[in-house]
Amino acid sequence: MRIRNALSLTGGLAVLCIAGYYWGGISQKTALTTNDASHLPDYQIIRLTGIQVNEQGLPERTFKADTLSHYNEQDLSIIKQPVIILYQQQQAAWQLTAQQASLSKDNTIVALQHEVLAKQLNRPLPLQFSTQSLTANQKTQILQTDSPVTVSTPQGQISSLALQADMQQGTVQFIGQVRGTYVLSPR
Repeated sequence: MRIRNALSLTGGLAVLCIAGYYWGGISQKTALTTNDASHLPDYQIIRLTGIQVNEQGLPERTFKADTLSHYNEQDLSIIKQPVIILYQQQQAAWQLTAQQASLSKDNTIVALQHEVLAKQLNRPLPLQFSTQSLTANQKTQILQTDSPVTVSTPQGQISSLALQADMQQGTVQFIGQVRGTYVLSPR
């Protein structure tokens, strides 16, 4: 999984947010029930679905979410129930899900939170990892979690207290109390 592809989705989200703002009627004036609007989002998109394509018009990723709320003062977008499908060679390769995600620092940092699950698709022996939080930096292409993580396949699993993956180098480092099991398949 290339982190740059996964994180360039943020650019697509920005376009969808702007389109939702102008075409979704959000820009219409509505009465506020409170005098303090600092806790309210600048805009909110409900039941968001998006497809990002490459130069040839082929899908690179799809994105679905229940809501996306943007807060301009904090430079923060909160996404509820995101489901991201990443494509490689015109095939769905990975599915990423979480209860919530946030985009911050000019969409450079993506943080998935609560029941984060990444599943490899269309493989005879799929890889899956789960954790409670995962942060991805688009500039450095580093994935990191300080929460316990479990990586599993049909043959076994590896768990550790934390994980760091460098997508440019193609390395994964399990950090703290690493445990693993592996079961040989019968011949």
